Amino acid sequence: MAAGEKLVYTGRKRNASHNWMKLPVVGVAAADAEAYAAWLSASGRLPGARLCTEQEWERAARGGDLRSYPHANALRPADANFDESYAKDPLAMGPDEVGSHPASRSPYGLDDMAGNVFEWTRSSVDPTGRAARGGSFYFDVNSARVAARETPEASFRDVSVGLRVCADPPPR
Repeated sequence: MAAGEKLVYTGRKRNASHNWMKLPVVGVAAADAEAYAAWLSASGRLPGARLCTEQEWERAARGGDLRSYPHANALRPADANFDESYAKDPLAMGPDEVGSHPASRSPYGLDDMAGNVFEWTRSSVDPTGRAARGGSFYFDVNSARVAARETPEASFRDVSVGLRVCADPPPR
């Protein structure tokens, strides 16, 4: 697609047209996500950039309490992009522009911490492993719970998996 062209989901009545340049980055394996974060750091665009650890991701998603989803203890179809958001219609399923569902914004103001696309993180169980967090447009409401985690093969590339970058604050 050329800049300015819209991605259109023919099976949707709402959120049908998207600026593809505002969609999350998807289809990246864990090593691709790591390489991108390393490039961001080395380029100086975001010094210290790296994949988030699962603990960092979870804290950013839920804040300081034990809520089930970034905004509350329940998730309605209009709150985030998961399988029920567009009635499980295959012609309607796919990523939305980042921030399309402000109802599920995290307490820290982060968009799409529930649904849209899973995000690669560094595993809290296996120091050399990766986990995917946050749920996806293709999966059910339970996969979008803050505590939910998936462990796809590190080489897995799919439109349902993307990344989020963390960085340490600069030294004072």
